[in-house]
Amino acid sequence: MRLKGILFLSAALLAANVFAQEFRGRIQGTVTDTSQASIAGATVIIVNAGTGVATNRQTNETGHYLFDLVEPGTYSVAIEFTGFSRFVQENVLLQQRGDVTVNATLKAGDLKETVTVTAEAIAVQFNTGKLETTVDSKLTGSIPQLYRTPFLLAQLDPSVIGLPTIE
Repeated sequence: MRLKGILFLSAALLAANVFAQEFRGRIQGTVTDTSQASIAGATVIIVNAGTGVATNRQTNETGHYLFDLVEPGTYSVAIEFTGFSRFVQENVLLQQRGDVTVNATLKAGDLKETVTVTAEAIAVQFNTGKLETTVDSKLTGSIPQLYRTPFLLAQLDPSVIGLPTIE
């Protein structure tokens, strides 16, 4: 009996390590019409912007779709259903182990009409306290600083160690 308990505990610990190594994420959402009624059988297509690989799924009876085990990257999500206009969401950023929700409301219309939503989501990392930013010309121009060089701006970060200056 004790041996079975040890084997069960060992298997549980090994299984926990296996699941912790997954880096892929998922894209999910719900498709409804303008009256908030779910649309079953809508075609949802995600396209990886980096590789151009497209994958499609159908929504279930509650209008929900799920793309599981998706490689991290930037995606385009398109949703189509007969009698409704096409919905497109560009620049959907999926990070490692990310879970992105893209809900869509389809409007009655022709398939030739396309509703394109373009917005960039802010990258939020829930597993770390790390803060990242990109230093661009707009940021360096808006911060008052001597000589207006990004190298001096980077030295304001305590983790950056600058080279000693010779005077």
